Amino acid sequence: MPKLIIVPKDKEAETALDYDLATPEQVIELNLTNEAFEKL
Repeated sequence: MPKLIIVPKDKEAETALDYDLATPEQVIELNLTNEAFEKL
């Protein structure tokens, strides 16, 4: 099962993410396979 990791770009984005208000421009989304996730 693939893993999705969402990383805020800055402190403002981190706060917005805490309240589920982050826009796509404020975050980086990483879609990882199980193999890539295990290596990480």
